[in-house]
Amino acid sequence: MRITELTIKNYRSFDPVGQTIKFPTIHCALVGKNNAGKSNIFSALNLVLGDKNPSYIRFEEDDYHDTSNPIEIEIVIGGFQESDKNELFSIANYYLEKHRISKEENKKKFLGALNQGIQRGTGKITLLLRKNNEYTSFDESSTKDAEGSEDAFEINLWGWKVHRNKDDIRKSLIRMLLVPAVRDYKNELSASKWTQYGQLMKSVLENSPKYAEIKSDLQDLNEKIQEVFKSEKEKLLKSARIVSYVDDISFQLTKENHPSELLRNLEIFIREGSKLFNIDYVGTGTQSAIIIGILELALKNKSTKNRVFCIEEPEAFIHPHGIRYLGNLIKSISNEQNTQVIISTHSLSLTANFEPKEIIKVNKEDGKTVIKQDPLFDVVHFRRFIHQDNAELFFSDRVILVEGPTEKHLFNNLEKITKQNPADPDSEDCNFDRINVGIIRMNSVDSIINYIKILSAFDIEYCAIVDKDFVIDPSKQNKLKELCTEIGVVYQNSNIPKLINDFKSKNILINIKGEIEDLFPDQDIANITGKDISDIQKIKSKYPNKTSKAFKELFGTGKAEYAIKIADYYIQNNITHPLEDIIRKLYKNDISNINF
Repeated sequence: MRITELTIKNYRSFDPVGQTIKFPTIHCALVGKNNAGKSNIFSALNLVLGDKNPSYIRFEEDDYHDTSNPIEIEIVIGGFQESDKNELFSIANYYLEKHRISKEENKKKFLGALNQGIQRGTGKITLLLRKNNEYTSFDESSTKDAEGSEDAFEINLWGWKVHRNKDDIRKSLIRMLLVPAVRDYKNELSASKWTQYGQLMKSVLENSPKYAEIKSDLQDLNEKIQEVFKSEKEKLLKSARIVSYVDDISFQLTKENHPSELLRNLEIFIREGSKLFNIDYVGTGTQSAIIIGILELALKNKSTKNRVFCIEEPEAFIHPHGIRYLGNLIKSISNEQNTQVIISTHSLSLTANFEPKEIIKVNKEDGKTVIKQDPLFDVVHFRRFIHQDNAELFFSDRVILVEGPTEKHLFNNLEKITKQNPADPDSEDCNFDRINVGIIRMNSVDSIINYIKILSAFDIEYCAIVDKDFVIDPSKQNKLKELCTEIGVVYQNSNIPKLINDFKSKNILINIKGEIEDLFPDQDIANITGKDISDIQKIKSKYPNKTSKAFKELFGTGKAEYAIKIADYYIQNNITHPLEDIIRKLYKNDISNINF
C-alpha cells in the first residue's frame, strides 16, 4: 500500500487544469530545473499527509495560481497487497463502527468491495483537499456555484465516503515526513516536542525499560541540588517574602521530575578519532547526513505501518562516493522498511540509481508546472542502461546524441569559439549549457533505439549524428531496420540517399563524409601533429572508411585525447574550424539545414 497518484490543481505553479503525477514504484525521483515546481509537489503532499489536519489549513493568496479557482490536491493510495489485508480490515472495521453501520447487507458490501479490490489490484483510497480563495469574493463566480467547488477535505475508501473521524483514518493510512533542501540542524534536530526529532527522542525515552530508573535517578539528583543550594534558598526567601507573596523556591532540573524535559538540553556530538565535536563544529555534509538518518528513524517511529519519506536534494553537501552510496540506501529504506521514498535531485549519479519509469521530469512551460513521465516504461532492456555519464538527458530540454567521445569533446569545446552570428565578432557563443541542451554520448550507434525510446517517453526533443557506416555497413543492417521501424521510416538499401534524407526528416543526421574525423582538413592535422601531409595521407590509406583508427596512430592517443588536442588547436589560435556551421545550426535547432 503506497501513494500511486498525486493530482495538483491551481496550487502555486500548477494551473487550474492541473497535473497528475504517478508513482509506479515505492521509490521515485523528481528531476528538473530550479523553480520548476518540485518543492511544490512535496508541499502539496505534506498539506494532505502532514501533521496538521487538512481541514484547518489556511492558504495565502499567493498559493493560488488563479485566485478565481479553488486549490485541489488529491492523493490516491493503492497498490494493495495481501500483506496489507489486516491493516485495511482494521481501517474498515473502524469505519463501520464510527459510521454506525449495523446492517449485515451494508457490511458485506463494504468489506466485499475491499476484498475484491485487493484481489483484483483495483482497490484504492483517495484523499481530496479543496480550498477556495478566502481573499476573493465569489458572489459572481461561476466556480463557487459549480458542483464540487465548496471547501472540503474528503476521504473515500474503495468507493465509500468517510463522514466521521476523517483525521483519525487519515493518520492510520499513511504518515509523511519531509526533509527540506535547506537542512538546519538547529531546527531539525531540536529536541522540542514539536519537532520530528523531539517526538522521536521523547517516545524512545518514555518507552524504554530504563525510564523508571532514569526518573528515580533524576529525583535523587534534584534532591542533591536542593541540598547544595539550601543556604542560598533561605537567603532568597527571606528577601522575597518582604516584598512579595512567596511560599518557597525550588531549584530543579525539570518540572515535577519529568525526565523527558531533559531532552531540551540534549546535544549531538560527533567522534573523530580520539576527539569529540559538537555537531555545530562539523561540516555541512555531515550535518545533512545525520539529519536525514535521524529523521528516517523518526519516521519509522510513527504509529502507522505505511510511511512516505520525502527528501529534497539528499545529495546536498555530500561527496560523490557518498552520493552513490546514498542512492543504494534510498532504495534499501523503501525495500526493507515498507517506506515509500520520493526524492528531488540534481545529481546525475543519484538519478542513475532509478529506472526510467521511476523518474519524474518536472518542467515549467509558460509559467506553469508540467509533468513528463512514462510510468509504464518497459525496463527490461534498460535496467543497466542509465548511468552517471548519460543521466544528464533527464535534465535537458533538448538532447544531441553523438556516437562517441570524439564528437562529445569536440562539440563541448568548440562551441566556446563558435559565434551565433559569424558576421558579428561580439555576438554570444553557442554555449549549449546556456540553453539547457545536453550532448549525450551513445558509445555505440547500436544504442540509438534505446535512447530514442527514453527521450520520446519523456517528451524530450532530440537529434542524432551518426557515421555513414550505419547505413552502408552490412553488419549494421538489422539495427538499421529496427531504427526505421521505431521512427516510422521505410527501410531501403537500394536508395541510400533517399534513406539518409528520410532520416534527416526525423532529426537523425548521417555524416555522409564518413566519421567526424573526416571533416578536418589534412593541413590542420599536420599543423597539430607536426607530420607531413603525405605521411598523414599514407596512414589514412591504411584504414579506408576508418579515419578514427588513422588518428589514433597519428596522435598516438585514444579518441578523447586527440579530440581535446584538436579542439585546443582551434581555441588557442582562435581560428575557424570545420564544425562551426554544424554547431551553429544545432544551437539554433535548425536541423533541416545542416549539411555534411
